[in-house]
Amino acid sequence: MKALSCSGPHCPRQMSRHSLSGCQAVVRIWQYESGRPGPWQRRVVRRGAGSGVVANISAAGNAHQSLSRGHSGTQDAYRAPRLEGDIVTSSHAHGRGRAPRFMTRRSAEKQTLTVAGRAGFVARGVVYVLIGALAVRIALGSGGEEADRQGALRQVAEQPFGKVMLWALVVGFGCMALWRGARAVMTRGPRRKAGSRLLDGGRALFYAAVCWATAAFAAGSDEGSSGNAQSQDWTASALELPYGRWLVGVAGCILIGIGAVLAVRAAMRRFLRRLNTGAMSRRTRQTVTALGVGGGVARGAVFAAAGIFILVAAVRFDPHEAKGVDATLRSFAHTPMGPWLLVAVAVGLILFGVFSFASARWRRL
Repeated sequence: MKALSCSGPHCPRQMSRHSLSGCQAVVRIWQYESGRPGPWQRRVVRRGAGSGVVANISAAGNAHQSLSRGHSGTQDAYRAPRLEGDIVTSSHAHGRGRAPRFMTRRSAEKQTLTVAGRAGFVARGVVYVLIGALAVRIALGSGGEEADRQGALRQVAEQPFGKVMLWALVVGFGCMALWRGARAVMTRGPRRKAGSRLLDGGRALFYAAVCWATAAFAAGSDEGSSGNAQSQDWTASALELPYGRWLVGVAGCILIGIGAVLAVRAAMRRFLRRLNTGAMSRRTRQTVTALGVGGGVARGAVFAAAGIFILVAAVRFDPHEAKGVDATLRSFAHTPMGPWLLVAVAVGLILFGVFSFASARWRRL
């Protein structure tokens, strides 16, 4: 806060933001109501021993300023400003002051969304760890399950209390969709640009679809077709549309771009900006950084590979070229590096799952 420029025996000149916060209440933003145009004003209410000191300060810095105490003193030449926001009263000044109701409600909403976001990250971590573990078993030749979301859900269903765990995942993905949707709709600020809000909206729709599919699996109504078959069916339906080949090709390019962005951002450690690294020890921060880099690069590679197969399906006009997560992961074993590339990618997915758990703990929500 700039130093106040006013006169009188109680002028709070040269008071900084820190000194104002202890004994003064800052009224949010005021606009003065005068008969002629002029700069907007901000009002600072200073609670003294027996009365308040009200200072009308012009944002221009050199405009008309005044200081009034009680009902006496110098009066402003303009009309009194009209309150455009709620007065926030300092609890230090009053001793037993209470926060306004809108602040309490906002705090409760934020806490609810925070819990929802953390639950969503836990659910995401469980699925990625299971998919990575299944991919490792496939690479070593000891697994027959599909290394995709449905294969992971089958692994969960086979465990004791499997149904309960499945419905817990349903709740987790629903919470993730809720949190992403709230960020897209409710979050404001100069850093929340339209692109970021649109991206959060797309993620909310994605996790809503995952939540619905997981609920269908838990209810026993979606156990027939595999992820690869579903991917081929969707591609075939899209190819039958007018300009379907172009639509499928664009979708493949978008998926390739998403994978590249995910890998590059992970390699650049951009995820650290969203984590509360100040609450971590040095060793914990190094561990979380390694998890985020390795897991993010592997995740991006899977997305990009899936996009390449969709693009090939568009070029060849063959829906059977499209592959789901399981077939995409198995394709890594058919490279010159053999199954070891699949092992590396699978371990990376496990790392990303553990990183999701770390995000549930230290992510700024």
